[in-house]
Amino acid sequence: MLSEREKLVVDWYNQNAEDWAKQRKKTSEPSFWAQEYTYFEQLGNPPRKLLEIGSGSGREALEWSRMGYEYSGIDTSTTLIQIARKTEPLGRYFLSSVYEMPFSSNTFDAFSSWAMLPHIPKERIGVALDAIQRVLKPQGLGFIAMREGVEERQEPETGRWFSYYSQNELEDTLTRHGFEILSKGTKPSRVDLTWLTFFVRSQK
Repeated sequence: MLSEREKLVVDWYNQNAEDWAKQRKKTSEPSFWAQEYTYFEQLGNPPRKLLEIGSGSGREALEWSRMGYEYSGIDTSTTLIQIARKTEPLGRYFLSSVYEMPFSSNTFDAFSSWAMLPHIPKERIGVALDAIQRVLKPQGLGFIAMREGVEERQEPETGRWFSYYSQNELEDTLTRHGFEILSKGTKPSRVDLTWLTFFVRSQK
């Protein structure tokens, strides 16, 4: 079940999905994460079953499918899922939070998340990571990107909540919840935003 704070985020995306999707890069352009995806591919050969936590407008689904992955994605916004199905019709999309995913245990070989997890309250991130572990196969791989910082705050212009992490804080959190850190780094996005990037492996 979503918290009231998380429901505010979902409401914003449902109301602004069309405009938000238009601001994403055109599907003919490389993904912002193209370099990370290439490295991720080198960790294990496709085709493999991949789950994206936060499928958004389907932009990344298109990229993963092009790389040969069998793509599934979850999102909490009905409007974004409708857009994603048009962007990449070959993907499988599910209206779901990360907490209550409709998949059997040990379903996926890999996962990716940079869109949904940053909205998760810090007090619930452990629950989210444990839920990911449940649907991930033993030794499954993952790519996670989170916003670099030290707090949780609400964007005044949109009302969306984001959680920010230091590199050590995020590494400790991932390790506590059963992930081996394979690689980590940072990636600037704009003047006021830097992403923490982690490649992980399930140790279950």
